[in-house]
Amino acid sequence: VDGKGWLGISRGFLEHHGVVAGDLLVVAVVGNGMEPRLSDGDQVVVNCADQGLRDGQTFVFRFGEEMVVKQVQMLPQSHVQLVGSNPEFPPILVNLKDTDMAVVGRVLAAVHVM
Repeated sequence: VDGKGWLGISRGFLEHHGVVAGDLLVVAVVGNGMEPRLSDGDQVVVNCADQGLRDGQTFVFRFGEEMVVKQVQMLPQSHVQLVGSNPEFPPILVNLKDTDMAVVGRVLAAVHVM
């Protein structure tokens, strides 16, 4: 994920999702870990104010200097599994009590680049 770029977002979108523009981040997807759902070069709109992980939702995570887009699978005992759409990439198992992972925010929308 590349955290650079701008994307015009309508007021209707903001109102529909109950967010303010200052809480949003647009990032470009890098790589094919989320294909076919998201492709290299697609842009995702991230609500940085929404960091509460929920099963089945897609979030952007930061591991050190690297950001990744993954779907959350909640597991018992403070663990989560971060899963991509591409089966060639193994899930990432995270212990929420002992991790250097940071939740950037929940993905609200994606723009597919043709």
